[in-house]
Amino acid sequence: EALAASGEPSSRRAGELAALAIHLSLERAARGASCSADSAVFAAGLPDDPSVPLVWPEERLVTLRGTAAGRSIGRQRHFVAALHANVLLALDANADTGSGGAQDEAVVSLEDFAWAVGVIESRAVASAGGGPLAMIPIAEYANHSAAPSCELAMGAAGD
Repeated sequence: EALAASGEPSSRRAGELAALAIHLSLERAARGASCSADSAVFAAGLPDDPSVPLVWPEERLVTLRGTAAGRSIGRQRHFVAALHANVLLALDANADTGSGGAQDEAVVSLEDFAWAVGVIESRAVASAGGGPLAMIPIAEYANHSAAPSCELAMGAAGD
């Protein structure tokens, strides 16, 4: 899970989460025009509604108010909003130095960013050794069993 129960990942994991969320947000906005054909096909297959509480509308969250789950979702939403604000600051800084970014600010709305984080939280994997977050096409379809019959193992490149 990209975000811990507290809603606060490590700073390294937050950086990975932000980078992957920006990539997915831009890919979704461009509908495949900005990345490789493989990336476009993968992004096109992602749901518009990842059905995770992070992106649920307020009226759907009403039943969770005052519960531990409701408080956890609130912390996650606060974290995602703060991470999004930091990403926009970084994009502005890159635009100021001439290294790009200004044109992306309008594309990466908080709604798009939260969608991407929701997709990542429900689909990304990381190796047990603390490897980077990764979204692996096809593997996301195999993670929904109470009694799994397989295991995902990742090794170093070439393994």
